[in-house]
Amino acid sequence: MLNVNVPALIADCEANRADMWEVVYPKEAGNRNEYYTMAVLLTGFQQRIKDKVAEGFNWIIPKDHITMKTGLIPGEISVNVTRYQGNGLDDRDLSRAEI
Repeated sequence: MLNVNVPALIADCEANRADMWEVVYPKEAGNRNEYYTMAVLLTGFQQRIKDKVAEGFNWIIPKDHITMKTGLIPGEISVNVTRYQGNGLDDRDLSRAEI
């Protein structure tokens, strides 16, 4: 995702720390996205996922948490919500995972 307000996202994760496994970021950084490129890792969000599912959101991903990390572009966030399902030693399963 682009144009994410990273300082606000970090503040939200800190305010909801019980829902987070990892909140890693430079503590001395300021309030601009430029200070956080390639420096933030956020993992968790389990309760938020459960709450949205309870509200009727169709969560089809076989994973109960997500991970976010900042990229090279200020305000860029990569979100990992995938989970490989299959045998990592099977050529066909690996090919399916790549498709």
